[in-house]
Amino acid sequence: MLVVRPSRRSSDVAVVGKLFDAIATRYATCNGGYLRIMKAGFRHGDNAALAVIEFVDRDTSAKGAKDIARVAAEAEAADAA
Repeated sequence: MLVVRPSRRSSDVAVVGKLFDAIATRYATCNGGYLRIMKAGFRHGDNAALAVIEFVDRDTSAKGAKDIARVAAEAEAADAA
């Protein structure tokens, strides 16, 4: 079950709304395994640990223009091989 505490900061209201409205319904039937957490090294200055967190089966149509172009190039390369 996806349990997330909403943020109290007003700048995150739209993000939290999207999380509970759109994304939570997608993962309602999953018992777990919907996040991928990858270590990304350490931050310069205070040596804090960094990580990249992403949804495993995310909506690829919601990506930015650079990501769409990269995915299309990868698909063309796979078709040519």
